Amino acid sequence: MGLEKTRNIHRIIIDKDNPSTIYVAAIGSPWGEHPDRGVFKSTNGGETWEKILFENNKTGAADLVVDATNPNKLIAAMWEHSRKPYTFQSGGSGSGLYITYDGGKNWEKKTDKDGLPKGDLGRIGLAISPSNPKVVYALIEAKKKCIISIR
Repeated sequence: MGLEKTRNIHRIIIDKDNPSTIYVAAIGSPWGEHPDRGVFKSTNGGETWEKILFENNKTGAADLVVDATNPNKLIAAMWEHSRKPYTFQSGGSGSGLYITYDGGKNWEKKTDKDGLPKGDLGRIGLAISPSNPKVVYALIEAKKKCIISIR
């Protein structure tokens, strides 16, 4: 229900303790810039949606994971990208890794000071360990390799 203009949705997360709370990572259309990208949240089972993380019209949410022990802790991977008939652009200043501890009210962007590579990032894939949520795996498209610790 809703979010028809997002075009492509990468991930849907339903709160295990409150199924009326739903998070959606909308990657958007690769063929053009538009504002219906980012992370959206519904607290009424999808009847209405609030955009809780947005970078710009070229950047969508490429991945979203939740801590199994704390449904208010989410990590989002934002990805700036565009596709044309004969070219594909992956990465840019809009790409990044974000974390929230309050269900999306406030987001903190991780940077090279947190262990991410310097410069523009590309697509990021995420996994969070269900048995030890302090362990987060991130596959990051970048020029340099990195090791990051998210707490």
